[in-house]
Amino acid sequence: MQSLTEPTAKDRCHNLGSAESAPMLDHLLVTAQRLGPSLEHIAALDSLQSLSVNADNRQLIDRLYTYWEMAHPEAGQPYWSVRSWIMLVWQPLYLTVIGAHLAGALPDLDDLQQRLRGGLVAGFNLSKVILTQPDNPQVRIETGGDQLRHFVDRMYVQLAARTPLKRLSALRLVADMLLNALAQIAGTEHWENARTMAYADQWLRAAGLKGESTLTIRSSGKESAGGADEQLVLERKSCCMHYRRHDGDLCEGCPVLKKPERLARLKSKWEARGI
Repeated sequence: MQSLTEPTAKDRCHNLGSAESAPMLDHLLVTAQRLGPSLEHIAALDSLQSLSVNADNRQLIDRLYTYWEMAHPEAGQPYWSVRSWIMLVWQPLYLTVIGAHLAGALPDLDDLQQRLRGGLVAGFNLSKVILTQPDNPQVRIETGGDQLRHFVDRMYVQLAARTPLKRLSALRLVADMLLNALAQIAGTEHWENARTMAYADQWLRAAGLKGESTLTIRSSGKESAGGADEQLVLERKSCCMHYRRHDGDLCEGCPVLKKPERLARLKSKWEARGI
C-alpha cells in the first residue's frame, strides 16, 4: 500500500497533452479502433453523459445499473452488478494494454471520459497520454498496471455504493479482462506463447492482481510441423453471469464448469475455427 506522499508510477512519468502529444495520442487512438471498433474516440463528449474516474458518477452508474435491471429482470442482481462493472472498466483496460504494447504511450486514465448510451459504455474522449522513462514495454506495463489499479479501486467504490459486488469478484473480472486483452494482442502480433505468458505475469503483478487469473497452454490434440499444437487458454476465476439471462449460456472457460467440460468446450471451439 502506497503512502499518501509516495509517488505513483505515473507520477514518475512524463505526462503529455496538447500539441506535444498529438502524434503519440493519434497513434494510440487509431491503433485502438483498428483492434476494437467499439473503442471509438469522440472529439467532444457531454459531461452529463460521460463517466470520469474523478467525477461524481452516481447518477450515471444508477442509470447504467437500472438499464440492465430492466433489460434482464430474470437474471437478477448478480448479473446486473457484474454487467455494470464490466461496462465501467473494459475500455480503460483495453486502451492501457494496447498503449503499452502497440502504441508506445499509455492513456492518462485521469483524463479519460467514457460515453454512456443506454446500457453500453462505448466510445471515449482522451486528450493526454503518458510516456515512460525509459521507454520500454516493461516500464509501460508497470506504469499502466499501477494506473489501472488506481482507476479500478476508485470505480469499484462508486459502483459498490449502488449495488453489492464482492471486491474479490470485481478484481478477478478485471484480471480476466486484462489477460483476455493481452491474448488478443498476442494473436494479432503472432507472439510466442512464452512471451505472452511472461507479459501476463508482469501485468498481474503491476496491477496487484497476482493469482487472480491465469494464462495456460493446452494441447489442441492436433499435430503441427513443430510437434503438438499448443493453444493459449485463459483460466478464468470469475463468472460474467451471462448464463443467468434467458438467452445466456456458460462461456467455454467459465469457472462454474468442471475442468473436463471446459476443455471439451474449448476443443469444440478450436475445431470450429479449424485449429
